[in-house]
Amino acid sequence: MLGTNTLRLQHVLFAVLVVAAAAVWPLYFVDLFPLSEARDWLGWSGNDDIVRQRARNLLYRETRFSRDFSMLMMFGIGRVCDSSIRCVNVLAALPLVLSSLALYSLITMLAGRAAIAAVAAATWSLSLPFLSTAAWQATIHDRVGMLCTLCAMSLAWRFRPDVAAWKLVSYSAAIAGLTVAALNSKEAYWFLPPAIVLCHGLRAANSQARRFLAHDLLVLLPMLAYSVWFVIRYVGASEFAADWSQHVGSGGVVSNLVACAGYSFGGFAGLLLLAILVLILIARNWRVVDGTSRSKIIWCALTCLLAFLPIARTRFAAPYYTLAPLALFLALIALVFGLASPDKRRSSRYAALLMMIVVAVGMTIALISSSANMHRERVSLSKNFLVAIAARENLAREAVDHKGLCLLTDPKQAQSYLFTDSHFAWDVLRWTAKSEVPPEIRSVPVRGSLHGDCAPLQFDASLRLK
Repeated sequence: MLGTNTLRLQHVLFAVLVVAAAAVWPLYFVDLFPLSEARDWLGWSGNDDIVRQRARNLLYRETRFSRDFSMLMMFGIGRVCDSSIRCVNVLAALPLVLSSLALYSLITMLAGRAAIAAVAAATWSLSLPFLSTAAWQATIHDRVGMLCTLCAMSLAWRFRPDVAAWKLVSYSAAIAGLTVAALNSKEAYWFLPPAIVLCHGLRAANSQARRFLAHDLLVLLPMLAYSVWFVIRYVGASEFAADWSQHVGSGGVVSNLVACAGYSFGGFAGLLLLAILVLILIARNWRVVDGTSRSKIIWCALTCLLAFLPIARTRFAAPYYTLAPLALFLALIALVFGLASPDKRRSSRYAALLMMIVVAVGMTIALISSSANMHRERVSLSKNFLVAIAARENLAREAVDHKGLCLLTDPKQAQSYLFTDSHFAWDVLRWTAKSEVPPEIRSVPVRGSLHGDCAPLQFDASLRLK
């Protein structure tokens, strides 16, 4: 009993460590002004027609905008938080923080060692892709999709076919529900159904589990049926077809791979060296590990590749696109490291140590890069922007009287559009408590230049008032 309690306490302590690491970047951005599209989505939360249309798309898709479930989550946040910036950021960060716990659970299941899983999950939580995701509320799609994907994969590896019928039904419903949520959060998580099937297939390849193949097929049937139907409807949808195909399929594979490697490990050289070290450790331990461990290695490697495929041709390879591939590659590293730990050979120990150094150095390089600095800069820009808006008394009334709000920014500040790109003045002004927002402001347009009569605000490169 004492051993069991001690083990549980260790798991709790490791989970606390993971949560603490996962909370670092969300807390850093907790007062971040809602950026760009996120303001529009939060504003739409009060439009029942838009909410109902998003819900209908879960069952009958008519557009190539695979973000309806996560958008519904954003609408819920908008209704709960109204105009509270901190409330929006805290609730939007919950899926991201919970994703770290889900990754810890998955790696623990794969590697069988909670300490290694905690270090890997904490490393992921402090990475540039995680930072990038926390630095923009519009990545709610990535946050929700990542959480659902990791939960589904962790559940798949915990599944046992020789259980009671009600447990099989519960598992089938859970996997199907998580898949529906992930597919309707972002195209980057389309790899989930193949990953689940691969997990079951590798398990069925084991002679002891082969007799439960019918159980596997039955429990996966609802997920597979919806996935096939979803892809057919998505590909057949005409709305946004040309623009969306350009967005998700016009980039270069090599350039995107190099960019993702830079975001994850500081450069392509870091990724290549890690891949070589992983292959060396797998080769040295392949003969001594059992069939289950081999299946887990194969699954991790192939699923990591599958996770990269949806973003391989994306037009804009932002750091947050690398969230899923990085998580699964770290899971593979943790699994291989756990298998190599008992190996007494000096070469294996050196390879494992070098692998840890490369990860640490590569992620440090990524975190001090210009891309990371640009994301962190948003905190000071947000503070300056809110102060500037609040400093102009009766701004909302002026905008209504002049029938326009002109937000004039310095061209040296490339991120200014994230703060000023809005259709209506209400989307900008309602976030500061010091501005009285009259109802008429909802129809007052925002302009980026002096166009006709408007209430102007001139910002410098730091988004302070000139």
